[in-house]
Amino acid sequence: MTHENYLRKFTELFKKIDVETNGVINEEGFRRLLGMMGVSDESEVERLLQIIDPYNNQRITYSETMTVLSSVFFPRFFLTLE
Repeated sequence: MTHENYLRKFTELFKKIDVETNGVINEEGFRRLLGMMGVSDESEVERLLQIIDPYNNQRITYSETMTVLSSVFFPRFFLTLE
């Protein structure tokens, strides 16, 4: 799978969660996104939430999500999308 395909698939998943189409999701949406990506370990979900939304402001952007997930967990996600 190419990097372009990875980005396309990730964007499709994010758009399914971002029902307001403003590029922002909340914690519940982030948890749903992770579930769609195959992350079910609650400790890993909590760890990623602490990285992406440390002050619990409930405004998690597409770019923040892409940055964190690409740096923290890109290899596994990349493999599951093939």
